Amino acid sequence: MASAKSLANIDVLANDTDIDGDTLNITSAEADVGSVEVNGNVLQYQAPALNTGHATIHYIISDGTATAQATVNVQISTTNLAPVAKDDFVQLAEGQSSATIAVLDNDSDPDGDALSLVAVSTDVGNAIIEDNQIVFSTNDTFNGIAQVRYAISDGFGGRAEAVLELRQNQPSTPVITAPADLTVNATGQLTQVDLGVATAVDGNGEPISVELLGSNFLPSGANRVYWQACGSNNVCERVAQIVNVNPMVSIPSPSQMVVEGQTATIPVVLSGEHFAYPLAINFTVSGTASEADFTPVSGQITIESGTQGQIAVATVLDDIEDANETIVITLDSSDLNSSAQMRHEITIVESNIAPTLTLTAQQQDEVRSIMVTEHGLITITADVMDQNSADTHTIVWQTQTGLSNESNDPTQFSVNASTLSDGVYQVSATATDNDGLSDTQTVIFKVVSAQPTLDANTDTDGDLISDAQEGYGDDDADGIPNYLDPIDAQCNVLPSSGNNWESGLIEVEAGVCMSLGSLSLGSNKNAALLNVDEAVQTGLISADEGMENRGGIFDFVVDVPRGVDSVSIVLPQQAATPANAQYRKYLPNQGWVTFSAQNGNALHSALGQQGYCPSMNDSSWQEGLVEGAWCVKLTLVDGGEYDADGLKNGKIVDPGGVSVTQTDNRAPVAVDDTLEATFNQSVTLQVLANDTDADNDTLYIVNATARHGAVSINADSSLQYQSAIDFIGVDTVEYTLSDGQGGTSTATVQITVVAQAQQKNQPPVAVNDVAEVFNNNTVTVDVIANDSDPEGHQLTLFSATADSGEVTFTATAITFKPAPHSEGEVTINYVVVDEQGASASGILVITVKEANVIERVETRTIRSSSGSMPLFLLLLVVPALLHRRR
Repeated sequence: MASAKSLANIDVLANDTDIDGDTLNITSAEADVGSVEVNGNVLQYQAPALNTGHATIHYIISDGTATAQATVNVQISTTNLAPVAKDDFVQLAEGQSSATIAVLDNDSDPDGDALSLVAVSTDVGNAIIEDNQIVFSTNDTFNGIAQVRYAISDGFGGRAEAVLELRQNQPSTPVITAPADLTVNATGQLTQVDLGVATAVDGNGEPISVELLGSNFLPSGANRVYWQACGSNNVCERVAQIVNVNPMVSIPSPSQMVVEGQTATIPVVLSGEHFAYPLAINFTVSGTASEADFTPVSGQITIESGTQGQIAVATVLDDIEDANETIVITLDSSDLNSSAQMRHEITIVESNIAPTLTLTAQQQDEVRSIMVTEHGLITITADVMDQNSADTHTIVWQTQTGLSNESNDPTQFSVNASTLSDGVYQVSATATDNDGLSDTQTVIFKVVSAQPTLDANTDTDGDLISDAQEGYGDDDADGIPNYLDPIDAQCNVLPSSGNNWESGLIEVEAGVCMSLGSLSLGSNKNAALLNVDEAVQTGLISADEGMENRGGIFDFVVDVPRGVDSVSIVLPQQAATPANAQYRKYLPNQGWVTFSAQNGNALHSALGQQGYCPSMNDSSWQEGLVEGAWCVKLTLVDGGEYDADGLKNGKIVDPGGVSVTQTDNRAPVAVDDTLEATFNQSVTLQVLANDTDADNDTLYIVNATARHGAVSINADSSLQYQSAIDFIGVDTVEYTLSDGQGGTSTATVQITVVAQAQQKNQPPVAVNDVAEVFNNNTVTVDVIANDSDPEGHQLTLFSATADSGEVTFTATAITFKPAPHSEGEVTINYVVVDEQGASASGILVITVKEANVIERVETRTIRSSSGSMPLFLLLLVVPALLHRRR
């Protein structure tokens, strides 16, 4: 056993012998990992700082005449606690344009390791690292406040991040009152947090707009969200709100079998980083096994850093024949954000169980998913784990045409990348023990003729680790190179669009791993969602004839935990689900088929919102495909009819997506809107007024969400918006409309919420009307019934005039009597006003028809009664209108 933190002295001569009794000496030594030196009669081995696993030392001994060679297998295990980085604050003097800050002074390391500053990034100004300090300088983008993110390292793989905030007093700086700091429970990889509302005033004490910088969908751990307000002098203020998100705790695997005498390992997984380490988790032990069947366990696991710990239970080999005794580990949910899976059952068996096979693809000593032709040999290694220690194994490799194994080692398949064309390749292996039990696994990789040169000064994925440092490797085996993957520690999420890890995440439960499938790996998108053309261009699938894909084609592989038969995957759609949608799956031997919820396979959907879906077990999920849903949850059975590899092998393969039957229907067009509203008031939004449908289909709204306030859908497909209490600023409402024929469209409403004193009243909207009447009758039309006011003010008729006939009007309706013996169209122009005197003009067109018989005169009323406007109402309206027109 060796650690990077200390030098390991290995007395290799202790078990070496010489038949003549000669004195032995070490003449040389070489290690494949780390460094080794000969120091007298011992080897001194130093493990590398960022390495765990194995090292092999080859050494030669001599008796002065003859030599012999042997090896030492070294287990590298560096126990390390991550450092602790604390935020820093610096006040710049007036006119000061630069500062050097020793941010490490308040940072610490639990192991006492020396800390170094390894990365820095600033939102404004310039920031660089010099002599383990941050040197900040202002530029034209600096307006009084800067946030500098920095990362520190302990040299042994431990990292931490913090924020350096620099401020410089500015004239008339706004004052922001931020909501209280929060601690909330996570619901998934990202959790929507109700942050509350920040308020702000300018230098004169007048309320001004506040903006939330970034999103309120937050990952687990300690988060800082920023609120910003800018005055009329363009001087801005920014304040932080601390939001601690408590990760979910789970045991992803519900059960396992362990051969008597072996040790069972149970992973305990967090859905993300915690905000306060160490985290102690209590558990209980039960089951049918007696205390003599396993060594005692402590009843508590402590996670010092990261997102995973493990409970080890060592079973005892005895001579008693038992019948599948069980040990049950149950996590104590007290004070935890517990998930649905908190229990694990170990079954102790005395029979043979199948081996477990793992395949790893490497190039240039890196685990990779993307290989480069000029980087030489690609080696796939088969690692067989078998609890039955006496078992022997045979490994059989299966490959596609064109791949030839250059290795003589039965546990390896090697091919020179220079002999391969660009494309996606698949290699499978089957490991079979001497009792005939087997496991088959497959690894896919892509070969490219060139990769971009990685720059030490570029951080493409924004994780404060340079591209050159992260490299082309794929540590979490998700098909995305490290330099493009900011979430290396967890493998339960994939992006739906390249380099976007903040929304649109495809997600499975924490502890379950996903990777790109053959289609998505071959597409060069570094994402698991493709459009139809991208998927077909890979040459691996055909088009789905007669169907039109709407939400994108998802392509992924899920590694199924032990003891699990099926896995649910949350899929954020590219477009809202239309009416009469189907979920279509591509199967290699059948082509495209319609997914049916049967035999453990299931299909659910939830409205959600664009880019964000409810948590896996949220109550909003409904069976089937719901019109307007942005989110689909697919449950697939390993080895079931919709598992594209057709094998129950701990992997589920899935290309598929939401589609509708192709028709000549043309999709509607939703057009963005803008609106100004008074704070703390409810407003009706007539968003369909400027939306269109080329087929003249009736449009209706199927989904609506607001970023800050609340929005609901009225029966007439208008939207009812309520701003958040005391919020002043810009809010965004996103809505999706449908034509009922398989077409949908999405648009936004930008609502500027202002204080009462700021609001500029907006005029009402008058919609033209039509009516008809015989020339010996009268008609009354309620013209205001289809008119509206953006602020929801009450509307009143101010005037009505016609080019013939007689017109009278009330506060809401116009009564018209045609001229005797007239016929044809009569146009009545009317004016409607709101409570603040703003006006709008409308037209009522009445078609006058000749009466065929002499009838008694009668009055027809359309949605109102007749009459004239009272004098007192005219006296109220006219001054208001005059005031508005000044």
